[in-house]
Amino acid sequence: MNKSYYPPTNDGRADFWDRILTQSTLLLAIGFTAPEIVPIIADARWGVYLYRTVRKAYEVLQKGIIQWCDAYTDGPDGAAGPEVPIVPAWPGLPVDTITQGIEERREAWVQRAKKLPGYDKNIGIQLGIEAPDSPFEPATYKAVLNNLLSSSAHTVSGKFRKANGQIDGINFYGRKEGTMAWTLLGRFNATPFSALVPLAGAAPEPWEFLARAVKRDVEIGFPSDVVQVIVRG
Repeated sequence: MNKSYYPPTNDGRADFWDRILTQSTLLLAIGFTAPEIVPIIADARWGVYLYRTVRKAYEVLQKGIIQWCDAYTDGPDGAAGPEVPIVPAWPGLPVDTITQGIEERREAWVQRAKKLPGYDKNIGIQLGIEAPDSPFEPATYKAVLNNLLSSSAHTVSGKFRKANGQIDGINFYGRKEGTMAWTLLGRFNATPFSALVPLAGAAPEPWEFLARAVKRDVEIGFPSDVVQVIVRG
């Protein structure tokens, strides 16, 4: 069975639609007309919005609400309760007006794209509508962290890329800004994840974080980029 070009995760799908936006001139090059491209671009803007923008805002809120409730039910007797999570404003809508059925329309225009006279596999890979041939290389894979933030005390949460299921999870490391040694804060197999951060006190602290991909309990490839977060006290 051929590997599907379409990512299974929300982050991956947001990346797919973002690629369509940045590579939209290729749609014209392979044979789509300008009027045909307009609704594809509209769907792409909404795809990024629906798979990333809105979810990013409210997944963080959902975690904060659960942690807030858990603090009162499971926290130590007599300890002050945490601050109520702040409900973010609803993100502004894309400028385009669309109807339901983004994914159904995607399947239709991708099928048509592959039959157009200017189409070839290399262009398909650039557009993200062909799965690349290159196999997964554990030695050169670089871990990726996304949406890392601190929405509750002594905690940082975020997401990581799973490389289409080619890695089992990540080892997540942190260090207070200005220090040298990295501390392992946890092994995570599911994304999104949440990790406790050993702050020195109740004041917010600037921390740095990175991840290493793990496969069969062994770290592989290169560490992620370092991400800086102010961790709430």
